[in-house]
Amino acid sequence: MRYFLTGASGFVGGYLVRQLREAGHEVRCLVRNPAAAHALVQQGATLHEGDVTDKASMREPMSGVEGVFHVAGWYKVVGISLESERTFGLIQHMAIIFALFTLARPWGRLAASAVAGLAVFYVLTPIGLTAMAWNGG
Repeated sequence: MRYFLTGASGFVGGYLVRQLREAGHEVRCLVRNPAAAHALVQQGATLHEGDVTDKASMREPMSGVEGVFHVAGWYKVVGISLESERTFGLIQHMAIIFALFTLARPWGRLAASAVAGLAVFYVLTPIGLTAMAWNGG
């Protein structure tokens, strides 16, 4: 079968591409930057440059497919500045870390600190700092 996939370069999308290709399916991936998606090509996926916010870029790769997987993540907090969105995201991630610390507190302060430290590495680093990169936007 032929499938069209958005979000293929993300964690879930990459796993899904691997599963579909291992099952022998043809996979067409919508990517914003084909040069950064070389791992998908190595798995046998076909790349199509485009963006989920641009309908025209999705028409051609979607034609003739039997299924669509939309796993791309895109959000915008409407009506506020980019800096405010980034600050809001940082507060969300800090709340996750605090909640994990609080949940692990019955195991002792050392265990709770270890859980919070791991949360910083696993939550804030790949998600938060990537999304919060100050690139002049």
